[in-house]
Amino acid sequence: MASGVSDVSFNLLKLEYAQKKDILLDYYQKAATFLIDVYTVLKRENIHENLISRKVFGLINNIFAFSDCAASAMNQITVDTNGDLYNCQCNMCSERKLGNIFSLNKQVNFHDVMYDKLPINNPYCNNCEALSLCGGGCSYQSELNSSEIDEGYCEYIKRILEWYLTELYLQSIK
Repeated sequence: MASGVSDVSFNLLKLEYAQKKDILLDYYQKAATFLIDVYTVLKRENIHENLISRKVFGLINNIFAFSDCAASAMNQITVDTNGDLYNCQCNMCSERKLGNIFSLNKQVNFHDVMYDKLPINNPYCNNCEALSLCGGGCSYQSELNSSEIDEGYCEYIKRILEWYLTELYLQSIK
């Protein structure tokens, strides 16, 4: 492929319209299959795909994914045009406002907002086979679906793990 492209990145959609769990799970299952197929094709062409590659890199290098969401990881801040501060660019509602950049008289404490959203702190995730790989998906998506976890992302990451372990096994028996 002589396109000059060296890197490709994807983002999974936030499904605000997914009133039914089956719609959400169907999207994430299709997204996982699509991204695995794209990863495989791009790898043959020496093009780096970021979303799957991050997970593969973590598995190969034994790196625990504490968070896959910048808001949950507490390493981002979103500022709107009024100077209001939020931890998530997808969920900028008045209840989530952390303060205002023009009137801050104390440090914003992300810990209080997102610490419990991390999968390592979520009892629902304790026995999950994909815990070290996951990172928890999107906290906002879990809230949209009134769930303790981003259920679609959970299905997605388990599919990625299954694919990768299958690939390792197939390579080992060649």
